[in-house]
This record gives sequence, C-alpha cells and structure tokens, in this order.
Amino acid sequence: MMRTLVAGLSAAALLLSGCGVAEASTGSAAHPASSTMVAVAAQWVPAGDVATTAAHLLSKAKHSVRLEMYELGNPTLVHALIAARRRGVSVSVILDPTESQSQQSGRILAQSGISVRWMHVAHGIDHVKLLIIDGHEVLTGGVNWGRYSRWTTDADVLLPNDSAAAQVFQADWLTAGGRSTADPESPGGWTGIAIQSSLDRMIASAHHSIFVAANYLSDWTIQDALVAAHQRGVTVDVLLNKNTTEALSSERWLVSHGVTVRWATGPYLHAKVLLVDGREGMIGSANFSYHGMDINHEFDVTIPTSLMADADHWFAVLWATGRRL
Repeated sequence: MMRTLVAGLSAAALLLSGCGVAEASTGSAAHPASSTMVAVAAQWVPAGDVATTAAHLLSKAKHSVRLEMYELGNPTLVHALIAARRRGVSVSVILDPTESQSQQSGRILAQSGISVRWMHVAHGIDHVKLLIIDGHEVLTGGVNWGRYSRWTTDADVLLPNDSAAAQVFQADWLTAGGRSTADPESPGGWTGIAIQSSLDRMIASAHHSIFVAANYLSDWTIQDALVAAHQRGVTVDVLLNKNTTEALSSERWLVSHGVTVRWATGPYLHAKVLLVDGREGMIGSANFSYHGMDINHEFDVTIPTSLMADADHWFAVLWATGRRL
C-alpha cells in the first residue's frame, strides 16, 4: 500500500540539500537549467497569490515544467500549461484520478499533447502540490490549483534554486507509470515515517513557542507531542478549522490539557503549517491526521530560515483574528 511520501522527507533532506539531481525521465528530452539563472530570493506565497505566482513561473519556463497536483481546475493555469507546451517546453503532469476537476483538466491537457499520468493510491489520494520549473525553481505547499483555491487560508513557498525536487517528481512519474523501483513498504521507500518523524523532532526541540495552523489535527501522536511541549513550558498556539469533522474532539482534548486553541475565521482554513521558535517549520500537503500521516501520498518541505519571519507574521495575523474559545 502506498502511503505518505518518504522521498519528500518532509523534503527536509532533499529540497534543502542543494544537491544536483537529474530531471525526470518522462519520454521528452530533458534540458539542463539555464546557466544564466537569475537569483531570486525564496518567497512565502499566501493562497491568494499562488495562482498568479504559478502563472508567472509557467510563462517564463524555458525547458521543462513538472507538475504534480491533487486538484487542478483553475482554467488560467491549465491554459498556461498548454501555452508552455506550444512554445516547445517539455511539460509533464501527474494527477490524482479521484479528483473531479483534475479528471477534466487531465483530459484537456492530454488532448493538447501534454504527458499526463495518474497516481493511484490504495485507499487514499495523491495529495501532493508540487511545481518544478526548469529543474530548479520549486513552488510547493498546501495550496491546490482548483477553481476556488485562492479563496482559502493557506500558503506555499517558492524555492528558486532547488534542483533536488526533481528526484521526487521522477520517482512519482515512474510510480504513476507502473515502473516504480521503490518498495512501497520499506522505510526508504514510500512510508510516512519521514514526515511524521520530522514533525515529532521539531515539536520536541521547541524551547519557546509552537504555532500550528491546521485544517485537520486528529493525529494522536502529534496531539500528544503538542501537549508534552506545553507541559514543559513551551507556548503552544493552535489554530483549527471548525468546519472539519474531527475539529471539535481535537479542540476539546487539547484544551483539556492546557493547550491554547482558537477557531480560524475568514476564508476556509486549508493550511498544514507548523512553526517552531521562529527558527524552523514545516509546510506541505500532509494534514495532521491519520490519512495525512499514514494513507495518502504527500509532500512536505521544511521552511527556509529566511522565510520564518514571514511565516510567523502570517500566523500572527490569523491568530489575532481567530475566535477565542
């Protein structure tokens, strides 16, 4: 059974390692990244800006576009993918076969000559949100490319010079094509050990503060770790989506153990963000739930230190407007 993606290592070891990795073998000739690459700083990208950022990245792609997306239904971005293909860029897309918007968009892309593969996940979904431009520029996080995704409370990160994500896409491309060389059950293959263990490590290492913005927070291991942090004197602030099925029981359990919880107000809270001591954090597709940790196919990244101030500010604004219990 395919479970949470270890190749992402919460992408801590891959995406931030800076190591060079060959582009995915997708049947189209791969091109090296431009040697005249313009240096751009990493960016924290709120959900409302993700579509514009993605469209800009697609418009300037010179050689390759690699996209793995759970929900693909934004017509502007679908057309941007087609436009890239028409100007000679190699475009390869992995989609989840159970998502209705992706089903329709995948057919349109395939009819336009774009290579599309479908990632089948036993008892779950391919929940990844990952764009790679020319093998090195990465946009990833929790934001889908659906028709209404811009009106959620969520965020992505833009990592401008990170070639290692191509390794993740290549492994998924092979799996979606039925040619995976990974053992789905091995700790070095597709299990959820890396994301879960990275979250546990960050929470255990906290000295001063832990901020959590979560669509779902029903995983008992994570709940226990947050309570343990609170009991050793760490400030633990948890912002939850009151509209999810398990929100009330999660809130009651955390509050009963002294953790401060608020309900998110404003646009639907879709985020999966953990911030620790203003120095490190995680963002990605994996909900803090059983399905996110053990069933679905996911991809998380560690937040670059240079973006932690932006991430903390993003959370502070949401926290200030959250409804006290």
